[in-house]
Amino acid sequence: MDEMSDELMDEESTSQGGASGGIPPRRRDWLGSLVGLAVFLGGIALIVMVFRLAYDMYRIPPKVALKIEPGKPLDVATTVNALADIVVKIVFLLFMAGSGSMVANRGIYLYSKSRGRH
Repeated sequence: MDEMSDELMDEESTSQGGASGGIPPRRRDWLGSLVGLAVFLGGIALIVMVFRLAYDMYRIPPKVALKIEPGKPLDVATTVNALADIVVKIVFLLFMAGSGSMVANRGIYLYSKSRGRH
């Protein structure tokens, strides 16, 4: 019975990468870690830039953004064009935020792979 349990333990240690012939643990790759960290910080910078641009858009009063002048009749064409510009800016901000989060996620992936984690 002891021989059988010893054989099972030997098989487990070799399949798990133990000292008796398994795959050695991966070493840390410093260049890969730095690249992963740089990519992550670049993604965070994109997200911060999106928040800054969105805040700048938020600070503009609606009358100014839609080009509505008090005391004058409403020019529907100008207002609709200004509204379309605002919608296009919001779509671009959403795209930039999504891109920034994907870049940051890729940086985390690169960093974790360079450290030997899967």
